[in-house]
Amino acid sequence: MLAFPILCDAIRQRRQVRFIYKSFRWIIEPYLLGYSAQGNMVLNGWVIAHRSEAGWQQFHVPLISNVALSQKRFLRARADYNPYDESVAQVVWRFESFNTSIDTD
Repeated sequence: MLAFPILCDAIRQRRQVRFIYKSFRWIIEPYLLGYSAQGNMVLNGWVIAHRSEAGWQQFHVPLISNVALSQKRFLRARADYNPYDESVAQVVWRFESFNTSIDTD
């Protein structure tokens, strides 16, 4: 699963990511990566650019392709970010808003 390490890096480095999902291009701020109760690997993120309005979206990771890290960073969590979202039963990686050590390279 090629998307997995890039998505982990994106959350850790607080970078937006670009990818193709269900034949459409997306740009998001990734916040939460893990497994749903059904065992599907999922990614929760804030949509920056897509055909729909900005907002929270959950993506099935196996359907994500052409993942690329953006140089654009997000330093603070969205006001309604829930790091304990119940739709993610087992968390692999999450955005930690209380962690203030950020690489600036």
